[in-house]
Amino acid sequence: MLSSQQLMQIAALPSSLFIILHNGWPLVVNRPATSGGDKSPQTLSLMKLHYSAIASVLTEDDLIYLGRIKSPANADTLSPTSERGPILLENSNQSSVAYFCIDLSKLSTDEVVQLGMDAELIHPFSFVQLSSEDRMLYSRASPLLDWHRKNQFCPTCGSVTSMAYGGYKRLCQNTNCLTHKGHIFPFII
Repeated sequence: MLSSQQLMQIAALPSSLFIILHNGWPLVVNRPATSGGDKSPQTLSLMKLHYSAIASVLTEDDLIYLGRIKSPANADTLSPTSERGPILLENSNQSSVAYFCIDLSKLSTDEVVQLGMDAELIHPFSFVQLSSEDRMLYSRASPLLDWHRKNQFCPTCGSVTSMAYGGYKRLCQNTNCLTHKGHIFPFII
């Protein structure tokens, strides 16, 4: 697994994108549909921001890595099984976009919306209006962020925990906690 420092380096790449949530609500934008003229219907898409747009509010403790997705430039090289949706790549040298998510609940709603000029917050159940790629990203980000909100304290000793391994683990900050010992109960012989 990548270290926090390596993840921050990946996050700072120009090809990396962040999806933003605020109290479980995704930041989205209305985009004109790709087919049709001026009267084409609006579609929702997740607001995807680059590192430079959120660098001032981002810390290593907020960074959750969602994975890599093949970039649209390689859409013609997707395998036949990819017709059902985007392919999530974990370790690939192919051209891909690294996706991260961040929960900005510590900011006010107005501050979050100002990050994306034409963005708005939508109810989480409106995600069915998103593209399959955006639904996949939101479906991966939302439960992770919810888990982090609900597990800020160690279940063994009650101390504060911190995020680790790109958001897929929480570590107790109390070094004397039994969770650092490798087992909870001593063996009885």
